[in-house]
Amino acid sequence: MKGKTLTIKKIILVTLILSFSFCFSQIEEIKKIDSVYDVKTAQIPVKNKTSQKYWKVATEINTQRISEYDKILKDAYENDSKEFPEFKSQEEDKIIEYKNGGIGRFRNDMSNNIDLFEHPFLPNLVGMTLKSELKFVIDENGKIKNVEAVGENDAFNTLCKIALYKTEGNWIPAQKDGKNIKSSFKFPIVTQI
Repeated sequence: MKGKTLTIKKIILVTLILSFSFCFSQIEEIKKIDSVYDVKTAQIPVKNKTSQKYWKVATEINTQRISEYDKILKDAYENDSKEFPEFKSQEEDKIIEYKNGGIGRFRNDMSNNIDLFEHPFLPNLVGMTLKSELKFVIDENGKIKNVEAVGENDAFNTLCKIALYKTEGNWIPAQKDGKNIKSSFKFPIVTQI
């Protein structure tokens, strides 16, 4: 019995290490993509950032960025789907929290992470209002899982998911009977370009 308990503890430890490694590498991959495409955007040889020429080149660069983001998100979704095949919401004694300022800080972080003015991802939509609703799970370890973004613009949905992943490490899981539990969260995002 003691050997079986030790084996179970080892399996749990390895699972936690792999989960942390995957989340950490995911954030690192996002940072790498951002640094590559931020440099490409900064190097566009145009003085007037409102010109057609600038928008054409920026759109091409940012379409490539979105494609790279989508690859990361596909891997994350496939891993999350294996981990939570039949998630059912529960009633929590203590709900999910966001560190250092709660929901107001989360809104601010999301706004900073979806900075459409710095990075012209969607120039053909200037003057339009974009909406997306993020649905995700915060697991027992405070990790972001099962991220979905529902909205009319796929590129904006991708940006919203990436912005959410950039908040990794700031979540405090919900609790039931004094134990951390998985819990779902919805967050609507509306922005005007």
